[in-house]
Amino acid sequence: MDFITVKQAFEIIESQIPKPTKIVLPLLEAKGSFLATDILAPIDVPTFDNAAMDGFAIKWNDWNENKSIKNAGFIKAGDTKNYLLSDQEALKIFTGAPIPQGADTVVMKEWIIENEETLRFLEKPIKKGDHIRLKGSQTEKGQLILTRDTQINSGVISFLSTFGITHVEVYQKPKISLVISGDELVPQGEPLQFGQIYESNGITLTSLLGDLGIKVEMILFPKDDFNATKNCIDQALTYSDIVLVTGGISVGDFDFVQSALEALSVEKLFYKLQQKPGKPMYFGKKNNQFVFALPGNPAAVFSCFHAYVKPIVAKWMQPQKSFLKFSQAIAAESYRKKSGLTHWVKAIVKDQKIHFLSGQESYKMDAFAQANALVCLPSEIEFVEGGTTLDFLYI
Repeated sequence: MDFITVKQAFEIIESQIPKPTKIVLPLLEAKGSFLATDILAPIDVPTFDNAAMDGFAIKWNDWNENKSIKNAGFIKAGDTKNYLLSDQEALKIFTGAPIPQGADTVVMKEWIIENEETLRFLEKPIKKGDHIRLKGSQTEKGQLILTRDTQINSGVISFLSTFGITHVEVYQKPKISLVISGDELVPQGEPLQFGQIYESNGITLTSLLGDLGIKVEMILFPKDDFNATKNCIDQALTYSDIVLVTGGISVGDFDFVQSALEALSVEKLFYKLQQKPGKPMYFGKKNNQFVFALPGNPAAVFSCFHAYVKPIVAKWMQPQKSFLKFSQAIAAESYRKKSGLTHWVKAIVKDQKIHFLSGQESYKMDAFAQANALVCLPSEIEFVEGGTTLDFLYI
């Protein structure tokens, strides 16, 4: 099945997404994952009435301007003794300390003249209950605090840790490895010889997966020969749910990826798409593992990741999510392309208007440093007039 449409590719990929797996992870390890269940508060927060600032805990009825009452001592944050405040007494209290029994108000220390044994109130207005954080005023025990499908980020981790929660049930992330082919590739920092280029696909994919909360399992760099390619893909499949291969998927004399996949009994689900960039793209399956073989061209890798790889990874991690959701905006100017292929066009979307960027050739990457969107121009379209509503993906 050669040169399928972009729509057909979407349908095939979506049909292959496995049923979600739920796992329990320590809170910090769950960062980037999505909750697989609702979370109810296991305790009240705050768990006790406490002082919202440094001051003096008093009985509000005892307040009277210029009146003196007994200085009964102090209570600080972390004290576990349950103090009992008598009439005509005040306890010096520090932020976070538990409110003593009988007290119902905290007076700012600036509003009291403190002596060794007595305190005198200044002429300041106060209200009953001032500067007290009441038990359960943020959250009551049993209250729904987070819903299923919430992504675990630093704010969520901070929030849950205040409840003493140490583990959460989340949807398991896919394990992903990279196989980057091409003898012409040189690591950053090394001098280039004539005919060589710096390797960028591995760095690009690692960064893009990191945006999704995925840490790459391994990155392998086979030489351009059949056995090396086959062995690296086989090794990656051993440790991964998804393997992303870049380069070597065309039909040149040194393109060994497809033959290596056949030798490894990977089932080809499609190969070659009616699109630009990224026409020689491959998607296959072995047992419950998947292989995306992308062209070596960095622009094609970037575009194909956002259009095909990102949706399957995102839905794998968050099953309730739509597989692929386009946004829409209006073309700010006209654009011309050839018919016959769907084009993924780099653009800036601002104020609901699409501004097409120059440098759309598949070997050029400079537009990606500016773009925040990939516009999907259907295969049958040759000319887009300004004012036309178009589908796009945020990148």
